[in-house]
Amino acid sequence: MNDAKLKILFGSACRIKVLRHYFENPYGGFYIRELTTVLKEHMNNVRRELIKLEKLGILKKVEKGRLNYFYLKECDLAHDLAKVFGYNSTPNQK
Repeated sequence: MNDAKLKILFGSACRIKVLRHYFENPYGGFYIRELTTVLKEHMNNVRRELIKLEKLGILKKVEKGRLNYFYLKECDLAHDLAKVFGYNSTPNQK
């Protein structure tokens, strides 16, 4: 599905970028400032989307020192979204 259709579906270009980044790097854990740089988005936008995705159960927050890393979770919703984005799988995390 192309980005224009995804934006209509999700209503947030930043959320699309965050999800696409996680589906392209399913085993990576990323912190907010890192994602801000990679995605070229404002920190508050990235933070807001990470919190929403965590509440939905798609991402998992892990505190490491002073940083909060977010990881893609193994769940049916993540599998379904990965397919919408054109990816075949998500990580097998517990």
